[in-house]
Amino acid sequence: MAAISTKATLEAAVEGFIKRTDLTSYYDVWEQVAEEMMRAPPRSPEESKMTGVRVSITRATGTLSTSNPYISKPSDYLEPYSFYLSDRRQLTWVTKDQIRGAFRSGTGEPRLWSVSDVVQFDIQPDSAYPYEFAYYNSATSIVGGATSAANSVLTAYPMVYLSAVLSVAYDFTGDNENAGKWLGRYRVFADAANRKFGEGLETLGSIASFTDYSNP
Repeated sequence: MAAISTKATLEAAVEGFIKRTDLTSYYDVWEQVAEEMMRAPPRSPEESKMTGVRVSITRATGTLSTSNPYISKPSDYLEPYSFYLSDRRQLTWVTKDQIRGAFRSGTGEPRLWSVSDVVQFDIQPDSAYPYEFAYYNSATSIVGGATSAANSVLTAYPMVYLSAVLSVAYDFTGDNENAGKWLGRYRVFADAANRKFGEGLETLGSIASFTDYSNP
């Protein structure tokens, strides 16, 4: 069995485990469900809720609008990491409820930020400040892709993908024992991937504790 690094090698591994050649038409569906699992908020493997994967950060740059106290949220956004204005002035993250309560009238330099359906600030900018918005992104989907398709999770943490897809595949075939076994392995592999990626990030205080999972 070839090492897992692409959609083709992932599907070959899945077929090798489930020992079924008549279910290839369902692979994209299984992969789609697995990718939804990975988008869930990260949690401890011991928790009963689904855990997600956070192993890639995008650093988007641009300039703030002087017409609105917000900018558009990227389509691949999962969770916040940091927001800086020019000269490395870092804005303070708050929850959606807090940003509403802290909103200032008039115009000025933003101090606070939050994310809902947009990236919201506590005041309408008085200048087109350059910014850098860093956020955890969702990996590019391999669903419906070429056999060579890959993404940041599949390339760096192939066992996360394999275990997630196998948990879905076994559930589909009614093999509850193996479905539960591979779901448990997915939780462990996802947690290990999150921890490994986190070790390489610069310290940002307690931003993880600010993430408002109960009010996404």
